[in-house]
Amino acid sequence: MNANTSGIENGNGNGNGDALAIGGLSCAIGGHTILQDVSLTLRRGELCCLIGPNGSGKSTLLRCLARLLDDSWTGHIAIHGRDIRSLSQRDLARLVAYVPQLHGNLPDYSVDEFLRLSRYAHGDIRSPQASRAVRDALAQVRLPSALAHRSLRTLSGGECRRAFIAAGLVQETHLLLLDEPEAFLDPSAQEDIHALLDDLHQDDAHTILCVSHDLNAALLHADRLAALQDGHLAFVAPPRDIRPHGLLDDLFRTPFDYAPHPVAGQPMALPRAPHPKNRGTTC
Repeated sequence: MNANTSGIENGNGNGNGDALAIGGLSCAIGGHTILQDVSLTLRRGELCCLIGPNGSGKSTLLRCLARLLDDSWTGHIAIHGRDIRSLSQRDLARLVAYVPQLHGNLPDYSVDEFLRLSRYAHGDIRSPQASRAVRDALAQVRLPSALAHRSLRTLSGGECRRAFIAAGLVQETHLLLLDEPEAFLDPSAQEDIHALLDDLHQDDAHTILCVSHDLNAALLHADRLAALQDGHLAFVAPPRDIRPHGLLDDLFRTPFDYAPHPVAGQPMALPRAPHPKNRGTTC
C-alpha cells in the first residue's frame, strides 16, 4: 500500500493543535508482537475511526493509550503535549477517557453510582460538582434522568452503551477512546450512537478515536480513517480518499464496490460477492 497517497502523517505531535500524538509505538504481549512502529496524530476536535481486520491490533492500541498495558509497549504517546508515562493514573484520567467493549457480566451498580465512581480522578464522587457532572453527562448522551437509579444490568444494549459513554464524559476530559461503541446494537440504536458522537465532536469539541467494524458508518461520520493491518499502520485518510486509491481492497484483501448513499451522497463500500448468483427477488 502506498503510504504517500493515503495521507499518513508524522506522529511526533509537535503541532499546537494535536490532542494525541503517537510515535513509534510497538507492543508485544506474551512474546507475540501485536503493534509495530505505529505513528499517528489526532487534531483537537477530530473524530477518527480506527478500522482494520480482526486481530490487527485496534483494541490493543486503545489499551496502550489508556496505559492498561504499561509493561508491554515502547515508543512515545503524548496527550495535549504531555508524555503519558510522566503522568499518574489519576492525572491521565483527567486527560483521556477510555470506554471499552462490553463483555460478560456488568457490575451491579446503579447508573448514578457507576458515573460517580468514574470521577475518581477528581476525588469528589459525593460532591455537588459530581452530581452536576452526572446530570450533565446523562443529558449529553440523552439518557432520561429516571434511569439514574436503575442497575446497569437492567438497561437495554443501547442504554448501556450510552451509560458507559456518559461515564467517560463525567471525567471531564476532551479525548475519548471508544472501542466498538455501536457493536451488537440494532440499526436504530447504532444510528443514535453515531449521532451522539457527531454531537460530541462537533458541538462539544471532543477529540474521539473510535474503533469500528462498521465501514460505512466510518465513511459517513469520521473526519479521517486510520487503518491497522497486521499490527502496522496501513493508512490514514479522509473518507473522500478511500475509493480513489482502493484502500479498503488492500486493507481487507478483498475487492469493494461503491454506491452513493441515497441521502448524503457519500460513497458506501460494499464487499464484492466472489460468485454472484441470481437468487431471485424474494427472501
